[in-house]
Amino acid sequence: MLKRDNSAAPKLGDEAMWGANDTLSVRKGDAFVEVTPPLMHDPANHSGYPLVRKEEKRAIAQAIATKVLERLAAR
Repeated sequence: MLKRDNSAAPKLGDEAMWGANDTLSVRKGDAFVEVTPPLMHDPANHSGYPLVRKEEKRAIAQAIATKVLERLAAR
């Protein structure tokens, strides 16, 4: 779980990196955003395998970080 991740960091902010459990950390100027995506799907509205795939977790984290950075820039 704590193994080093050598995949490319997303092009967000001034610096970005993936951490444990696909947590996305982004710095833009003096602002810092950290997004921890969900590990499991909500069983009430998702049938099948409950764990969220790595690619899906990363897509969720990037989408949230992008929205947060857009809102910070609008201030």
